[in-house]
Amino acid sequence: LYLSDINPRTIVNDDAIVALAANIQEHGLIQSPAGLRDGTGKVGIVAGGRRYRALALLQDDPRFQTVTVRMAPDQATAAFWATSKNAQREDLHPADEIRDFGVMERRGVKVADIAVAYGVTEKHVYRRLALSNLPAPVLDALRDGSVSLSQAAAFTISDDEALTLEVLALHMENIAKGWGGLNDYTIKTRLKPGSVKGTDRRAVFVGLDDDTAAGGRVGGDLFTDGTTFDDPAILDAVFAAKLTQTAADYPAAHAWKWVEAITDSYISYQFDQDRKFGKVHPVEGELTEAEAERYDELAELANAAALGEEGTADALQTKRNGDFTDE
Repeated sequence: LYLSDINPRTIVNDDAIVALAANIQEHGLIQSPAGLRDGTGKVGIVAGGRRYRALALLQDDPRFQTVTVRMAPDQATAAFWATSKNAQREDLHPADEIRDFGVMERRGVKVADIAVAYGVTEKHVYRRLALSNLPAPVLDALRDGSVSLSQAAAFTISDDEALTLEVLALHMENIAKGWGGLNDYTIKTRLKPGSVKGTDRRAVFVGLDDDTAAGGRVGGDLFTDGTTFDDPAILDAVFAAKLTQTAADYPAAHAWKWVEAITDSYISYQFDQDRKFGKVHPVEGELTEAEAERYDELAELANAAALGEEGTADALQTKRNGDFTDE
């Protein structure tokens, strides 16, 4: 057997062929490829090129070392089979695939087995299963084209069916009025109006563990790999408490005189005046002529690693560094 030039499928996805091979090995070859015998007696595969490539990966399995091939009686028939097979092929609609995956999962079929059966990745299956939990009206809208796949994915962030159907109704109403449906962001915002993104400064500082330990709910979806903090009041309370405690511990840990916790995201230019804090300005120290000469001598000794008067050098260096004043 070989792949005939008549076969129109010349470009294939290698990963998809590997997945198809696993499917055939698990469930058997459901449909035989079609071929045409050439002048040398060999058979060229004219329809079923993907199956042919997958079978080539299974030659260590005796079950697939010999396969049935439907033979075309002539060149014209072979060419017709090659083109009509691809022209008549209709991919499964995403809504139908989503429902099929959901049915299989409810029957106890494992994700890995679903992936093999359909020749897809496990990640693809997990995403389809997330969509399979949507209310039926959302999947119906996906099937008839009123909702796109990305819009359907946006609906997965909510487990409140009543709210989901309410947002879907608004989406359909807008379409009926000619305004266009709700975009992904608007759908998510209406489903979780108070949720805080995981990239928010409060969420980053608090972290998932501390938020959930305080009773906060964490959400998100498989489609954006994003996290949401769904109880903003709890997040704010934990944020304020953790920030206050961090401020209390900071001076001793870092030798600071004081630290004040401020929950605002922006500190105004007038912060020091509003809090009645003062400013200090550096004042450069001045050495007398004699002290300056002595300082230079000690500096030369230090560079020569022969300094024995550390106390004098330290005192002069301190004076030279100067001080601070509020004037």
